[in-house]
Amino acid sequence: MKREVKHIDGTPNKRLYWSIMSDYSLYTAICELIDNALDIWIKGGKNSFLTIDILLETDRQLIKIKDNAGGVPEENLQLLISPGASDNSPDENIIGIFGVGSKRAVVALAEEIRITTRHKNLGTFQIDIDQSWLLSDSWEMPIYESEEIEENTTLIDLSNLRILICQKHTLPF
Repeated sequence: MKREVKHIDGTPNKRLYWSIMSDYSLYTAICELIDNALDIWIKGGKNSFLTIDILLETDRQLIKIKDNAGGVPEENLQLLISPGASDNSPDENIIGIFGVGSKRAVVALAEEIRITTRHKNLGTFQIDIDQSWLLSDSWEMPIYESEEIEENTTLIDLSNLRILICQKHTLPF
């Protein structure tokens, strides 16, 4: 016979981010972010021509990724930071279903991450992931209303890179 004695909190520790960063290359991380855009575009019905722009600035050590895949609705913004959180189903015809890849990618690439997104003609929202958030015990994060960007667009700005880029880095696509 079993008897309940107490409950424990299973909230993951932020150290999880540090463990999922290891062994991540520039190419793998960027492919994860492209995969996210493709999944959003496919789930949105492929109603427009998909464009994904990738800028590697070697002089300033910045990576910028912009897509017009559909943006992230306000009610799904937590999916951008919660490891394992995803609204993708294994039954869908998409690539990513585990909710880890893009979170791992941005944290593996940079210490300072800004994600700006606009779903349809609704508001533009911004999330900033930085070292202070990663080092804190809290999972709460402010969401900012931001200057409007194009409809259905997501911008990912990565700075203070963990993986330095140089002139010899060329993406194979």
